[in-house]
Amino acid sequence: MPNMGIQRAFEALCKDAERGKACVVSLYANVSWYGGPEEGGWWGNDTVLDSYQRCSTQEQADQLKEKVEELAKLRTKEARRAWGEQCASELEWCDERMLDYDYLRETDGHNTFFVTVEQYPGKQEQQGDRQWS
Repeated sequence: MPNMGIQRAFEALCKDAERGKACVVSLYANVSWYGGPEEGGWWGNDTVLDSYQRCSTQEQADQLKEKVEELAKLRTKEARRAWGEQCASELEWCDERMLDYDYLRETDGHNTFFVTVEQYPGKQEQQGDRQWS
């Protein structure tokens, strides 16, 4: 084996060897926001990296992604519930003071979460257009 390159020597000893492919499992939040009153109101969203985990192989990343997707669904459900509770609380506040609901500003909406496997963390981040068009 001394004349073989290290890669070929490794492959000769390890018949099922796989090349490492570093990647990350990323959890993103779509952060909803109210843009303005034009045309009956418009909303936008920003996509923000929440957290990530580096993985050594694509297979490891794919397995982890499946588990994190359940977390993303749960966090989206919790965000939707919290947003609904906040809306209900604001309506009750208006009722207690006998104010019309138009006294309240538009809500931003609730965040949603998603998971992706990517080469480097933050690749999916983006900021929505802040100008109505």
